[in-house]
Amino acid sequence: MMSISPCASFYFLLLRHLFQKSNESFWVIYLDSALEFIAIQRMATGQPNFCLVKPQKIFKSALLLDAQALVLAHNHPSLNVQPTPADIRMTQQLIKKGHLLQLPILDHIIFTDKNYFSFKENNLI
Repeated sequence: MMSISPCASFYFLLLRHLFQKSNESFWVIYLDSALEFIAIQRMATGQPNFCLVKPQKIFKSALLLDAQALVLAHNHPSLNVQPTPADIRMTQQLIKKGHLLQLPILDHIIFTDKNYFSFKENNLI
């Protein structure tokens, strides 16, 4: 049985030093069956307002690491942490793909160096 995941503010503290003002980067935090940290990996680096993420890369790493759950994260160089329609669509697609592989996505954090938005805390997951 899985324990309770750390809250989004914990992930924000882990991620905020990775913030870049020049372009978006997409990160995945991989967790074990006790929801303890296994690894954090940058999956993509993009442009100031867009980052192309390949689901195959995310889930391949999860399987190789024997992860049991994932937390997604990416930065917004604009400093606006609100999700875009594209962020919401991508998150929904990744949740569906994770469900098929029995790899739950527990949260998606959009962050800057000073603030964050949690899909889970805002009932989008």
